[in-house]
Amino acid sequence: MEKLFENTPNYGYYHQECTKFDDLNIFDHQYQNFMKLSKVKIWYGTTKIDDNDESINGKFILGIQCDYHNPINGEKKQTEMHCGSLKSNDIDISSLELNEGDYINKLYLCYNEVISYIKLESKKGNVLQLGQYDKDCEKTITFNTDKYSHMIHSFHGYFNKYGLRALGCVHLKRRNYFFLNLIDVFRFRHLLKVDISEKEKWTEEKISKLGYEEKAFIRLCLLPDSQFSCVIKFCC
Repeated sequence: MEKLFENTPNYGYYHQECTKFDDLNIFDHQYQNFMKLSKVKIWYGTTKIDDNDESINGKFILGIQCDYHNPINGEKKQTEMHCGSLKSNDIDISSLELNEGDYINKLYLCYNEVISYIKLESKKGNVLQLGQYDKDCEKTITFNTDKYSHMIHSFHGYFNKYGLRALGCVHLKRRNYFFLNLIDVFRFRHLLKVDISEKEKWTEEKISKLGYEEKAFIRLCLLPDSQFSCVIKFCC
């Protein structure tokens, strides 16, 4: 049976003193499958703990923070800052906001002791890129195929006082996420097909008394197969 969600490893170097994070936990379990990434924020700069600490030198990816929303009930949540020390005065901050219908489908990292470069690309060509690229330590996290486009569902990883030490993600086929969020449409449409009495209840007079979203829902479910397929293909 095909797995709906797939998990990458955590790419980087981490140990027991690092703090683990998993953005899935931002929502209750019943909503985790439906959550959607809407914004990513990245910190990059010199790792500075105190004047006498020279254990790690240079500029690195210091941390990550994400916004998610639940399309089922409209709830929006922001993760904690998964960050190392932000004491230095040369910190760059960059973010990527994902509009409706857009999603991250490519992830690139460079890492040695800590992550020194990150690049995120969205389906619509939007890019978040921070750090110093080094081809000798690049890791391209590949999950797309020639046939299917995957979307990053959520991030997980490790960080400590020096910065982001490892990063991975949960991903799934875009079409699976689409169908997952429209399961109520398919269920109700199936009911209308197998129960004629239910279908006959939905007269134009009854539909006209509904709110805008309810009207759209019912009329979509009542469309002939050919028209329904066209709408679904367009949305997907």
